[in-house]
Parts: sequence; C-alpha cells; structure tokens
Amino acid sequence: MNTNGDNPKVDKGTSIFPEVFDVPEQTNPDRMPSSQAAEIARLSEEVEQLKDKIGEILFISVFVVVLVIDIFVFQSFEIWPAPVVLGLLQVAFLFVFARICRVNDVMRLIELFFDAIDKYKGNGRSKSSST
Repeated sequence: MNTNGDNPKVDKGTSIFPEVFDVPEQTNPDRMPSSQAAEIARLSEEVEQLKDKIGEILFISVFVVVLVIDIFVFQSFEIWPAPVVLGLLQVAFLFVFARICRVNDVMRLIELFFDAIDKYKGNGRSKSSST
C-alpha cells in the first residue's frame, strides 16, 4: 500500500477530474513575488475565458447537429404530437446542456422566460421589494 498519497496509477495530465489534482505548488500569495501573482491571476482569467469559449463552441455544435437531425427525422412523423413532444424534450435538454457549457446568453434567455411566466401568472415581484 502506498502511504505517501501518490497514486502511481493516476495520470494527472489526462484525468477526468483535473480539479482534484490541480494543486499549485505555492498556495500562499504572500510568498510569491507580486509580478508572479499578477501573472497567475491573468492566466487564470484567460483560462476561464477559454473554458467559456470552448463551452459555447460545444453548445453551438450540438445545437446544429440536433437541428440537422430534426430536419430529417421530423419529416417522417405522420402525426403532429410526436414532433411537438420530441421538440419540447430537446429544448429542455438544450437548456440543461447550455447551463453545463456555461453559455451565459442562453441562461439570460431562460431567466427572462421564467420572469415573463411569473409576471403573466401575477407572481412577479420586484427585486427591490422584500416580503
């Protein structure tokens, strides 16, 4: 049994859980030079922006594939409820997938949609009022 905590079977570079193994060597910002801390902050911001872009590209790719498949599959349905139900399920899937991919524009659209439903039902509350 390995007692030092290192698992030789886990490749840290190709892990499916990179956050677990991504431990910086110097975690105390007081020990780092200010230029190094600024560089780390800049690079971490750049990584977050790249993650957002990759998520958006992934979401758009999946959306286009779903749309193309729908064009061909919906033509073969002989009754109208089947495409409606399938379309609603796909919209729900795409909303969840947009949240996973961190697509902020779709998340704002979802919030506006649910706010409109609340206002239509008469349940809309202003954000400044507290009850």
